[in-house]
Amino acid sequence: MLGFRNRVFSLMCVLFASCASFPTAHANEGTLNRSSNPDALKMILQEIQSLRKELEVLQKQVERLSDVVAESKKNPDGNAKPRPVITQKARPLKEFSIGSIHPDDVKSQSLAPIESPLSSKRKAPKNMGDALEEIAHHILAQSNRGARTQKSLGLENQTMLDVGLIKIGRHLLKTRKSDTLDIVFVIDASKSMRNDIDAVHNHLNQMTDLLKTANLDFTVGLVVFRDGTSFPSLGWDFQVTPQTTSIREIKRNLASIDCRGGEKALDALVQAAAKVKFRRGAERRFILVTDEYVSGSYSPKRVLNTLKSKKIGVSVIGRDEPFQKMLVQGTGGLWIPIASL
Repeated sequence: MLGFRNRVFSLMCVLFASCASFPTAHANEGTLNRSSNPDALKMILQEIQSLRKELEVLQKQVERLSDVVAESKKNPDGNAKPRPVITQKARPLKEFSIGSIHPDDVKSQSLAPIESPLSSKRKAPKNMGDALEEIAHHILAQSNRGARTQKSLGLENQTMLDVGLIKIGRHLLKTRKSDTLDIVFVIDASKSMRNDIDAVHNHLNQMTDLLKTANLDFTVGLVVFRDGTSFPSLGWDFQVTPQTTSIREIKRNLASIDCRGGEKALDALVQAAAKVKFRRGAERRFILVTDEYVSGSYSPKRVLNTLKSKKIGVSVIGRDEPFQKMLVQGTGGLWIPIASL
């Protein structure tokens, strides 16, 4: 019995933890917070149904045992003594807290309606089994709703980490004027960028697969910039990986980036426009990735004019600031929040 109660209690904890991870969509940023796994939720629901069947068997056994005990304690005159209460009737609770319930108490308590997943306008479940099953159905419904939202955005089977690069890939396909593209990632390699660079590394194929599916002739290059490392003369503050069709090489270089120092994105954009060698006739696209507001010795206006004169379109995965959005608007790019990586 104790093992059964502990299984119920553990399952309750899993279900209520799942309630905090419903998928939601933010249309203004085009990002998804989290994704749920409907198959896992269905497995949980099956486990609940199995537990309910076991509970019914246990209840019948208890009833039979109670009858036996009552028969053995009859008075000499044949009248049975009051049968001892072995099980308690479910007690509705106005508020539910995981921390307030011990596994041994789970059988005797039921869930009253709460805001989510059980609406306060609905009747309280009759017993613990009904409550758990209702919660599981609610979570599964929310998961399916989130999947429909992802499908409507064209982001099915994608997580938050995939969305930024996929949106830029689709923007490239939508706005390109040629089937030949030279794409350059301009990466802020300051000390705070490690996780974001890892995200680009891990999900780069999500973007390049879109371009391959469209049969585009494209190359990918890499510009890494930082500031204040004390060794600018060695070229450590600005490094260029030439254009290549090898995504494996780009990912290898991304993984080897040493994050340190600060950043001057304005200077890096001007340098990149001057030093990157594009193919003749190829459409030119930069993707700036930074977690800071831009700074540098060049004015924003000069940076914008330089890029436009070089016919370089710029998309930005960065911060919500006027220049970064002006940059993408002025060059036909797309702005994506750094949180989407």
